[in-house]
Parts: sequence; C-alpha cells; structure tokens
Amino acid sequence: MSKTADSRQMPCLVCNGRGFHTCGACYGGGVFYISKTRLRFDRTLEFYQDRLACTGCFSSGRTSCQACKGIGWVLQSERAAG
Repeated sequence: MSKTADSRQMPCLVCNGRGFHTCGACYGGGVFYISKTRLRFDRTLEFYQDRLACTGCFSSGRTSCQACKGIGWVLQSERAAG
C-alpha cells in the first residue's frame, strides 16, 4: 500500500483547524499603544497615546500555525499502535 492510503486528513489539533493563532504580542489587535507626553505652548503637559503597527503579525492580529503550516489540516496515520 502507498503512504497516502495509510493516512487521512484531520483538522489540526493545535489551531483547531483554523490555520492560525491569535498574535501573542498584540493579542489580536494588530497594533500597540505607547503612552507619551509632550509640552504644550502654554507650558503644560499633554498625555497621549501613539499607535504603532505590530511587527509580530504585520498588523493582521494573526500568526500562522507552525504545526500545520497555516493550512488547518494534518495527515494522521490510520495504523493502530501496537
């Protein structure tokens, strides 16, 4: 028998068949917010947040699953262990 006859396609258990994970750096938001201050013309401080794109997921909020290479499916052997 060939190798393909002994295996079948199953959903990836690591990513639940989605093919991606939520980015751990930005938690799926795709951006970071950095708190900053600046001095106004009237000599008071102004607080604001600067929005930066996430470099971990390229602003998509998702990272590709390494177990299934982003496909969502893996080949599983049908042979019984024994």
